[in-house]
Amino acid sequence: DVTSLGDSSYSSLRFGQLEIWDGAISSAQVLQNYNDNVYHWLCGFVSTWRTSSPNESITLPYFSGGTYSGVIDWGDGTVSANTFSNVTHTYSVAGDYDIKIYGTVNGWSFNYSESAPKIIKIMKWGILEFGDYENEFAGCENLDLSLVADTPILTGKSKLTNFFTSCTSLTTINNLELWDISSIYDLSYMFKHTSC
Repeated sequence: DVTSLGDSSYSSLRFGQLEIWDGAISSAQVLQNYNDNVYHWLCGFVSTWRTSSPNESITLPYFSGGTYSGVIDWGDGTVSANTFSNVTHTYSVAGDYDIKIYGTVNGWSFNYSESAPKIIKIMKWGILEFGDYENEFAGCENLDLSLVADTPILTGKSKLTNFFTSCTSLTTINNLELWDISSIYDLSYMFKHTSC
């Protein structure tokens, strides 16, 4: 059941009980782009991030050559288009925020960025695709994957080099035994400086 609520300054897309709002994308665009790919709306990437001071920003580890579409729910009542130009968000109040990304994410690597320690949990891999990069979670020293509900999409990847390097809090990865690594030939340093 897909319901569109018109082409006003805000648009809404409803799949059953899931409703997605975005002021930057008209409902006609949303329906045109995603009517054939409901999966991407229902299986978002869900993660928790922590800010420790007011007006602190987080930056998603996107690449300029990656593919991004859909919407980002930043967990503070703000929803924006999922594009490379919208990768940074500022939170007025310090705390933990569940960020949900619906649509397409192909291209992801923290590579010890300033925001790497701020991601503390992944609940659902969903639509996240990493692209042909390395160091996907390198430096995410506070990352917890003990309750992640599914497995990541590894299509198109041949290496997981330094994938979790320096994720020093990482002890357990739920469903790791179910990961499809049939196309992976290099796992070098995947768990370097972790407790896995």
